Amino acid sequence: MVESILLSTGSENFIQGLGITLGGILIVFLVLILISFILYGFGKVFYKKPEQKAAPAPVPEKAVPAVETPVQEETESSDEELIAAITAAISCMLEAGGGTGHEGGFVVRSFRRIGRKNGR
Repeated sequence: MVESILLSTGSENFIQGLGITLGGILIVFLVLILISFILYGFGKVFYKKPEQKAAPAPVPEKAVPAVETPVQEETESSDEELIAAITAAISCMLEAGGGTGHEGGFVVRSFRRIGRKNGR
C-alpha cells in the first residue's frame, strides 16, 4: 500500500482522495436518513394523541368602536395635556377589558420624562 502511494502520480492520489471523500459523505447522509426514519417511526409508535375535551363556548367580546381624532402636530405639549392623554388612554384600555375604567382607583398623579432621542 505504501509503495503504491509512493509510486502513484498526484492526479491518481487526488482521484483516490476524492472517491474516499465522496464515499464518506454518502455514508454520513445515509446514516442521517436512517436515523430520521427511526425517529419518525418512534413518533408513530409511541405517540398517543391527547383526548379532546369539550371546549367551552367562546365568549363574544364587546366590540369597541374606533374613535378617530385629528392629528395635531405640536412641537411641545403642556404637562397637563400629556397627563390627560395618558390617563385617557389607560382608561379606554381598562374599559375595553370589560371593567369600569376605575379599577383600584387608578389615577396618574405624576410622571417623569425620560431623555429624548432624535427629537421624539
